[in-house]
Amino acid sequence: YRYKINNGRWTNLGDKNEITLGRLDYGNNILTINASNTSGIWSTKESSVTLNYLSPFYLKPVFFLMAFVFVALMVFLFVLIRFYVLKKRQQILVAEVKAATAELMKTQKELRAQIAHKEIIEKQLRESNATKNKMFSIIAHDLTSPFNSLLGFADLLKSDFESLTHAELKQFVDIIHQNSNNLYNFVKNLLYWSRSQQNKIIPVPKTLQLKEEVSNILTVHQQIARNKGIKLVNSVPEDIRVFMDRDLLNTILRNLVSNALKFSFPGNKVEISVTRKADIVQITVKDEGVGMDEKSLKGLFDPERKVKSKGTQNEEGTGLGLLIVKEFVKKSNGTIHVESEPGKGTSFILTFPSGE
Repeated sequence: YRYKINNGRWTNLGDKNEITLGRLDYGNNILTINASNTSGIWSTKESSVTLNYLSPFYLKPVFFLMAFVFVALMVFLFVLIRFYVLKKRQQILVAEVKAATAELMKTQKELRAQIAHKEIIEKQLRESNATKNKMFSIIAHDLTSPFNSLLGFADLLKSDFESLTHAELKQFVDIIHQNSNNLYNFVKNLLYWSRSQQNKIIPVPKTLQLKEEVSNILTVHQQIARNKGIKLVNSVPEDIRVFMDRDLLNTILRNLVSNALKFSFPGNKVEISVTRKADIVQITVKDEGVGMDEKSLKGLFDPERKVKSKGTQNEEGTGLGLLIVKEFVKKSNGTIHVESEPGKGTSFILTFPSGE
């Protein structure tokens, strides 16, 4: 026997009737077998059989396709994971930057608050020093002057009483009475101011009939107004009410009326009028006196102001009354505004909560 694979060369088998094949080509292979007789003559007839030698899976196109898809998927997953890691890292960095920024802003805010608090403390210290200096000035000079005047007239009455006429005695008594009254009001203001600086005044607001309160204030000042030839006018309607502490209201109006009388001339008028706007009551204390220029208006409520103005009859003053007015208006949840013109008088305009 002999055989050949495909169109290859014949391979003799001798008398063996079996074939051991080595490695074949992948795919279809044609095995051709031929036999001879005892004389060694080969038959003209050949037998053929097709052998299909299957290739392994890893050599098939589908494997290459799957391998390509797998590698592509791995690359995609790697890129995706890398992107996720980078994004996560970016988020962490952004969070850290935000936290650092927030901490920085918090620190900056705390520093600003500390600076603002320091400025408030410094302002309070300056105001406290100004208040202390004002107090020393008042005690050193303004409190002793009225006493000197009283003692002077008292000594004069004591030494020359028998030689003085009735008219002179009345004049001296009137002066002593007026100075005593001024001194009393001054000491009262001083006590009020001292208590206010120590935050010992606690307002107790209640609904007040304003016309009645104004009438009481004007009655107290009637004698001084009569002596200077000044007319006091109460233009407050009967139905107007205000919600505030009675003592604070009386102190405010008393000081403003006293100030108006001080800077008014004989024949002038001092008027208190009121208008109501929604839940606000506006009180105006107006005089027709000497008035003030712009510079005087700006320093009117300044405790450090050194300039003092005498009244139309050389009345002395400390400026303490207006400081108390400003302080008490603030404590009463009110506002104060001043309008004035030299030679045309002054208007103090106050607003307070209505008592309606």
